[in-house]
Amino acid sequence: MPGILGNDWIPHAKAFYVAEKLGILEQIHRPLFNAIHNKKRDLMSPGSLRDFFAEYGVEKDTFEKLYNSEAVDKDMKAAFVAGKGYGITGVPALIVNGKYRTSPSLAGSYDSVMRVVNQLIEEERSN
Repeated sequence: MPGILGNDWIPHAKAFYVAEKLGILEQIHRPLFNAIHNKKRDLMSPGSLRDFFAEYGVEKDTFEKLYNSEAVDKDMKAAFVAGKGYGITGVPALIVNGKYRTSPSLAGSYDSVMRVVNQLIEEERSN
């Protein structure tokens, strides 16, 4: 689920759920991340996100209907509430079985976070 740490994170969270509902999350997630973080594209407004999705074959009307839908709003609000409940204060953060929260800062590095996650998964499996 997307992290939502403030109102300015909402457009991207909604875009995540639009992509998920369209079945193109795997196709568009990395390019969207790169466009925002590496290419520094201004993709904060619904219109700019709509145009970005159009580059990947999504009809503009389809994007707008989903972006403004109750289903996307419901998912986005649930992600916000869950993030608060898990005590998420930054991203990336990983939750294992709804019980354990870790992140690169908690685990010590990006490399060690997956070792921690794998240990937690094994512990949960054995329980």
